[in-house]
Amino acid sequence: MNALHALMLYFELRDNLDSRKVSRQLIFAGKAAPGYEVAKQIIHLIYIIAKKVNQDPNVNSKLRVTFVENYNVSKAEVLIPAADISEQISTAGTEASGTGNMKLAMNGALTVGTEDGANIEMHKAVGDARWPFSFGSSAVEIQSLKESGTYSPWTLYSQEEKIRRVLDALKDGSLGETEEDHEVLGALHTLLLQGVNGKGADPSFSRNDNNLFLTRNAYSRLHKMTPQGFVATNHSRQLKSPLCKPRLRCLRAKAAAGTEDYG
Repeated sequence: MNALHALMLYFELRDNLDSRKVSRQLIFAGKAAPGYEVAKQIIHLIYIIAKKVNQDPNVNSKLRVTFVENYNVSKAEVLIPAADISEQISTAGTEASGTGNMKLAMNGALTVGTEDGANIEMHKAVGDARWPFSFGSSAVEIQSLKESGTYSPWTLYSQEEKIRRVLDALKDGSLGETEEDHEVLGALHTLLLQGVNGKGADPSFSRNDNNLFLTRNAYSRLHKMTPQGFVATNHSRQLKSPLCKPRLRCLRAKAAAGTEDYG
């Protein structure tokens, strides 16, 4: 879902570079088990998107995409303290958000996440007042969708222009360069809209939770960046945690330099 959102941002900037006032760096990191074919395809997708975005001179001044190979503790020690936002977006009920998000939070990154895995523990620990950036369906809602069979990626595809444009790009040949690229993109397109191996389309319900980009827009309204710092609303109390004070000073500096974006 996050990779597809990167494509949404890319298309938005390609249509109107001024739609984003400051630059954004998206960093992906992780590994795929040898037998987890879909995970390997997603990593390949991220590489394809990164190449497309980073080599586009009309966009790469505002958006860059990076995948960190062979992610491990040593690399985490560098990346985690530098992160401003921690996106923990696994499907609720899959227990896929691990304790790495706790390390990010302890280093001042603000968590945007589903109610899954360690996110639930963090939410309980800090309370609703400091957890304003939750999004997506709950585990109960996901289970209800599975049991009822009412989830329809095709409906979202037909109704949401941004989603439709991104998914069409997986199939129209505009992203990939090699035969392997097109094979991977086609496989992911099929997974998201038709399903494979007897499973329904989009088994992770990623399109159902694709209000991530809407959440980010709300996030932008909650914390409006200005050269003087934050203009915060009553919902921004997560920033008042003592752990976040160093990060807040850092973000103010970045806002003054025009290098941080929350839109």
